[in-house]
Amino acid sequence: MQKIYTRCLRCNRKLRTEESKLLGYGKTCWEKFNAQDNFKELFPESCLTRVSVPKIDSEAGGNNA
Repeated sequence: MQKIYTRCLRCNRKLRTEESKLLGYGKTCWEKFNAQDNFKELFPESCLTRVSVPKIDSEAGGNNA
């Protein structure tokens, strides 16, 4: 069973239409909500670590066959 909202989750105004009550947002707030970037990055820059990989010299006996 889906929750029915009586107030907008964004501006707290009273919701009037059945569609708005199901969404939890009025028409204007729903459009603004969708226009915003509401998605989190999977790998934020602060979590990424740069790793240096040693270069393998193929002439130094590394047999890749």
